[in-house]
Amino acid sequence: VEREQRQQDRAQRLSAQEDREDVRTQRQQEREQTLENRELRQEERDVRQQANQERNCEKVLELINKRISIFEQTKTNHQENYDKLLSRLNEVSAKLKEKGLDTTQLDTDLSTLNSSVDNYKAKYFSFVEELKSSQDLVCGENMSDYKAKLEQSKEMLKELKSLREDIRSFYIDVIRKDIYDLRQQLETTENKANEEVKNSTTEGTTNE
Repeated sequence: VEREQRQQDRAQRLSAQEDREDVRTQRQQEREQTLENRELRQEERDVRQQANQERNCEKVLELINKRISIFEQTKTNHQENYDKLLSRLNEVSAKLKEKGLDTTQLDTDLSTLNSSVDNYKAKYFSFVEELKSSQDLVCGENMSDYKAKLEQSKEMLKELKSLREDIRSFYIDVIRKDIYDLRQQLETTENKANEEVKNSTTEGTTNE
C-alpha cells in the first residue's frame, strides 16, 4: 500500500511538473506571439511610412520638375532678350560709325556688356544643372544632402539676380550715355554742316 501511495505521489508530482512545463511553454508561446505581432505591426508601420515617403518623394520631384521647367523657360527668355539687345546695339554702333563718328568707347563698352551677358548665361546654366542634380537626392536616405543642394541653388539664384541688375545698370548708365553722347556729337556736326551750307548759299546770293 505504501508503495502504491508513493507511486501515486510521484505520478502527481510528475503531472504537476508537466502542468508547469505546459504553462511555461504556453507563456513562452504567448510571448513569442506578442513579439511576432509587434514585429508585424512595426513592419506595417514601416510599409506605410515608406509609402508616405514615396508619395512625398513624388510630390517633391514634381515640384522640382516644375521649377526646372520654369527656370529653363526663363533662361531662354533672358538669353533671347539679351541677344536681341546686343544685336540692336551693335547695329546702332555700326550706323554711327558710318556717319563718321568715333565709336571706340561705345564698342569697348559693348564688349564689356557682351562678356557680362556671357557670364550670366553660364551662371544660369550652372544654376539649372544644380537644380537637376538635386532630383537624385530627394528620395535618398540622407535629406541633408538635398537641403544643402537647395541652399546652394538659392545662393546661385541670388547671384543671378545681382548679375541681371549689374547688366541693366551698365546698359542704362554706360551704354545709353555713350550713344547719347555720340548722337549729340552727330547733331552738333550736322547743325554745323547745315549752318556752313546756309552761310555759303547766303554769300553766293549776295555776291550775285
